[in-house]
Amino acid sequence: IVFGDWSSDVCSSDLAIRRIAILPFEDKSGLKNKYGSLGDILVDQLISGILQDKESTEFVEIITRDQIDKVIAEQQLSTSGLIDERSSARIGVLLGAHEILSGRILQVNYVPPISVNIEQTETTQLEVDKEDGDGKEKIEVTCKINVFTKTATAQVLASYSLVEVSTGRIISQETFNAPTSFEGSWARVVSGDQRALNSNQKSLVSKPEPFPPSEKEMVITALSKLSRDIASHFIETIK
Repeated sequence: IVFGDWSSDVCSSDLAIRRIAILPFEDKSGLKNKYGSLGDILVDQLISGILQDKESTEFVEIITRDQIDKVIAEQQLSTSGLIDERSSARIGVLLGAHEILSGRILQVNYVPPISVNIEQTETTQLEVDKEDGDGKEKIEVTCKINVFTKTATAQVLASYSLVEVSTGRIISQETFNAPTSFEGSWARVVSGDQRALNSNQKSLVSKPEPFPPSEKEMVITALSKLSRDIASHFIETIK
């Protein structure tokens, strides 16, 4: 990955290339892979998000996970041991990296679906044929409905650090909170004449009860948003 200040008289593109190692994110959420290996998923999404910005990452080289895993194994280090900036810099030297990006997943919160309902009564006047067929008459009709709203939320909190390998200096360190939410509404008739309902109420009555994505799907969606936020911040940092 390429970033930083480059001299205007650099002629060789090789001199402009910056090598970035993105280490596995440590999962400190305490959920023990309830939703899968969130640290690995986040890193994969993060790399994908960074590489999508072709202009900013033209001279960026991301060190492969295989290379990182090999060095970790050879040095007999655990993922948690890489989070310390000094240790990260040491790994960066072994990898031939210019910068090291590492991070922690701090919290994963999920609020399961909750439904609330509000009773609504609609009254309107209609013009109808008289029973004897002699002209029109106005009648008042009323309909009572229950309007339901179902919500569910998930959010992931994570931090990341970008460290300069040669000095151990922290270039950037930020924390991000990425929420995602679901909301769906529908209605059911309690009593009365549905002709009293307005178009929006009729639409709600015709809807089936909505169901949110699964718990895991919502967490992964929040994680995807988190990866985009970190990638955007990283790209702004290296410009």
